[in-house]
Amino acid sequence: MISKIIETLQNDCDLAPGSTLLVGVSGGADSVSLAHVLVESGYQIVIAHLNHGLREEAAEDEKFVEKFAEEHGFSFTSAYTDTGDFAEEYSLSIEEAARELRYGFLFEQAEAYMVDAVAVAHTADDQVETVLMHLLRGSGLDGLVGMKAYWESPWHPEIPLVRPMLGVWREEIDAYCQQNGLDTRFDHSNLDTTFFRNRLRQNLIPELTTYNPNIKTLLWQMSDTLSADQDVLENMVNTMLPAMRVEQSEDHVALAAIRFRGLSLGLQRRVLRQVISELRPGLRDVDYGAVERAITIIRQDQQKGQTDLGAGLRLQMEQDRILIVDGEEEIPHPDWPWLEWDDEIGDNFEEIELSEAWQMRLTELSLEQAEQEGFRENTDLFTAYLDAATLSSSLLVRGRQVGDRFQPLGMAGHSQKLADFMINAKIPPRARARLPLVCATDKIVWVPGVRIAHPHRVKENTKSILKISIFRTIKE
Repeated sequence: MISKIIETLQNDCDLAPGSTLLVGVSGGADSVSLAHVLVESGYQIVIAHLNHGLREEAAEDEKFVEKFAEEHGFSFTSAYTDTGDFAEEYSLSIEEAARELRYGFLFEQAEAYMVDAVAVAHTADDQVETVLMHLLRGSGLDGLVGMKAYWESPWHPEIPLVRPMLGVWREEIDAYCQQNGLDTRFDHSNLDTTFFRNRLRQNLIPELTTYNPNIKTLLWQMSDTLSADQDVLENMVNTMLPAMRVEQSEDHVALAAIRFRGLSLGLQRRVLRQVISELRPGLRDVDYGAVERAITIIRQDQQKGQTDLGAGLRLQMEQDRILIVDGEEEIPHPDWPWLEWDDEIGDNFEEIELSEAWQMRLTELSLEQAEQEGFRENTDLFTAYLDAATLSSSLLVRGRQVGDRFQPLGMAGHSQKLADFMINAKIPPRARARLPLVCATDKIVWVPGVRIAHPHRVKENTKSILKISIFRTIKE
């Protein structure tokens, strides 16, 4: 048993003896034996115990663990939490609430003690139960892999979670405790079959052994084999994703649709699951139906459409891009200016802050100065030259409004709905709502990135020109 644990720590987790680990200890045989093995093998440890407030004997468990730490000279930290209240407040099952609170506590203490990793005592039996739970819930490859010995968890960006006992069976642990005279506690809630995992342990697994006595070993081996297969797929996805990812922020990822459609179905699923896991690191189960709906929309080769991915995420198509977005807020388009607030330009030409990333500069030029700039050959879609005499003294920069109409350059005497103009001009949908429109009184004089209004074009008798430039101040 000791050799299995040390091999896992060194080979899979890159943690050599001398490393400092914060060990979650409940008082049961699994966690007590893990702490004992780690110290006997040269690791430095901190014992951490969370009282979930669920059982009458929980206070006795905490005292037992504290005494265990004291007798062996370990650093010790503990806390109390009301798991029932937390579960009710966040609409979680007791199991999920306990898990969230436990890992939150462990990583908080791990940072305080500046350890190299958090270690928990999940065993080979736990792995088999986890795989069966995922199988019965309809999981794909990720669920059948079960738990990893090394996990960069969502609870801390730098401190990993390690499970060095995933190759150790409970029979080995019980024998180790007996051989080394280790006292342990027994959690009687493990006998409560109202919990799904306990029903598997008490009822399903014993039944399965009547079909194959080696079922636990076979399920564990299957998980181990699939874990290696998953690593291959993850390496493939991680290699291709940078070229496919055209945008990324904390709230969204955008993929090149044409590259995505060129992948096999299996890789398409993996890519979507990978992106979802980046936006929702703590999400354990990605819904199969949501992924299939998303792929159906993407494969239709249309420039619009969207679907709910669950967990507050949505997928939407935008021309040549696939957006996976966190939340309901509109995500700025990286190639188009974004207006955070309407602003009066006023009588004096000036520099206007449109948003954190974009500004507008207004400059008055003579016709001769504009000619020297080569304004007639201007190819910058975010720079416009207007006849200053046709503009009111007070200009306004605003977003579009219901009922807006626009008379684009070349349409003398005619106007059209701004919404139709934006669609025909192929302005991306998420760039339309807050595109900074330059207006004089109630008329739009410039739609940046597309066209100026016909009445405000530079003519032969134009003497003064207003140059308006929009430029990025923060690189995406």
